[in-house]
Amino acid sequence: MKEIQLSKRGMYHLMCINFIWMLLIAIAGIYGVITYYIDDWVEWPKYVIIGLLVLAFIYRVFIYPFLYKKYTYFTVFRQMMKMKTGAFSVHEQHTPLDRIQEVREYQSFIQKMFHVKNVEIFTAGTELKIKSIDEAAADEMVENVMSYVKGVMSDV
Repeated sequence: MKEIQLSKRGMYHLMCINFIWMLLIAIAGIYGVITYYIDDWVEWPKYVIIGLLVLAFIYRVFIYPFLYKKYTYFTVFRQMMKMKTGAFSVHEQHTPLDRIQEVREYQSFIQKMFHVKNVEIFTAGTELKIKSIDEAAADEMVENVMSYVKGVMSDV
């Protein structure tokens, strides 16, 4: 039984990805506000929209990765995998290992720079997505899950 938590590299990866997306959204939003309110007869809506974009940017780039790192845990037991997420409302998902049908690993080029991976585990009814964990922890988790699944399949 090993508890896996997002590493600092995973947190920095989330910050980088969120920074890129929020920057693009902010540019599009500011461009839209400027082109829509070009005549300047009412100025306060554009400041409200720009302020909301700045707050969303600050949350997604600086606050969300820290909350995700602190409040997301993955634990692989002998016959079950548990995922616990949430800072304000806590969600626990228990997945029996003998119900697992597919395990996918994904690593984008930005994730390769930070040495992190995404792991997706599929059962008949649920999907467990684990974002931005260390390569070594991801490989170990996938190996443990697959060895259990192979053991169950060989018993059948």
